[in-house]
Amino acid sequence: MSSFVAPSDESINIDALRALIGNQVCDKDSLCKLIGQRIRIARESTGLTGHLMAARIGHANGTQLSLWEMGIRMPPLWSLILLAAETGVSLDYLAGVSDEMAPDPSVAMRRSAVSQARLAIDAVARLVADASIRLSCEVSAAEHAWRHVRDDFTELVAALKRVRDQNGTLFDEHIRGGARLLAAADRISTSVANLERAATTPARLRTEIEAGASVFMAI
Repeated sequence: MSSFVAPSDESINIDALRALIGNQVCDKDSLCKLIGQRIRIARESTGLTGHLMAARIGHANGTQLSLWEMGIRMPPLWSLILLAAETGVSLDYLAGVSDEMAPDPSVAMRRSAVSQARLAIDAVARLVADASIRLSCEVSAAEHAWRHVRDDFTELVAALKRVRDQNGTLFDEHIRGGARLLAAADRISTSVANLERAATTPARLRTEIEAGASVFMAI
């Protein structure tokens, strides 16, 4: 596994570096000193000591921060990001790319928009979750009620057929509408069977319930 090797001054495109940062940088050491100065200025603007700032960015002591501020050692990017967040200055300022200490307002606006969008999404997610829980409870209650209705329908159909079987032709001959009643009972039996099959499909279940209700009302 190859290890990272810092570029030498000879390998750095000084012209490109100056175009980005300015003429005050002529080599790696001058860039290191510029970044160190800006870290110190940013820290002092917060009123924090080096030790306290070091603790803020996860260091046990202020040694590394002191080396950065003196321009002896180049801070890693992650540490620059943490320092920018703690001091409230722009990362470009600490890196020497910009002389403006204040962060780009458009970045803050984008972050605010993202934060607001995230809050809105979270709120919608909570609403959906709450609605799902309520719907689940309502469906469970409906299923419980349906079982009672189903049992009542089944008992009604069975009772009608028993009366028909026990009375033979007397039922057909002397009870007006008896044949229609038995036909309706058969349709109820069919509707109950369809409801059982459709129990896992809400749209179909609703259709079958409506059909079953119309049959019951027609008796």
